[in-house]
Amino acid sequence: MIIVTTNKLHLYLKFFLLYSFLLVILIPKSFAHGGLSLDEDYCVLTVGKYEMHFSGYQPENNGPKEFCEDIPETGNTIVVLDFMDDELRSLPVEVRIILDTEENNEDLESITVYKKDYKIYKNGTISLRKNFENKGKFIGYVTVKDENNFIISEFPFSVGIERKSSSYIYFIILALITGASLFYFGNKIRNKSLNA
Repeated sequence: MIIVTTNKLHLYLKFFLLYSFLLVILIPKSFAHGGLSLDEDYCVLTVGKYEMHFSGYQPENNGPKEFCEDIPETGNTIVVLDFMDDELRSLPVEVRIILDTEENNEDLESITVYKKDYKIYKNGTISLRKNFENKGKFIGYVTVKDENNFIISEFPFSVGIERKSSSYIYFIILALITGASLFYFGNKIRNKSLNA
């Protein structure tokens, strides 16, 4: 009887470890913005089959601190896109930032706040400098022209707006449920082995 109990305990333990592993792997990716995601401590922008390392800085406000996705404050901002795929070095790339009006706007030029026209970046790096004077929501576009195809990555971001993250609440709730389940099943197994 104790052997069966030990096997059940091992089964619950394996389930818990698998469950925890999946949480750690899957949940951070579900909070990514558009084409941007955090991958092994790098902020990666995906444009079709191509990838770029995205780094953002506000040296006047935050020194050398790097950000991914949302820009913490208004002010001078530097964004650097480093090509992770050498193929991109021979393709024209355009970068555009527009106001997020939450409407379908046919006149893209009227809501464009920054534009870097198509250019081939043989060194594999695009450096953008923009002074964001006002807080707000924006959408960044990186477009790669591959032969006659336009491959577009869209990533929404905010400037100077603190986003309230509730993701930690999910972790706490899941940890409590998992802990309560382990406590309940552990006591149940222990009581069965004592009664046997």
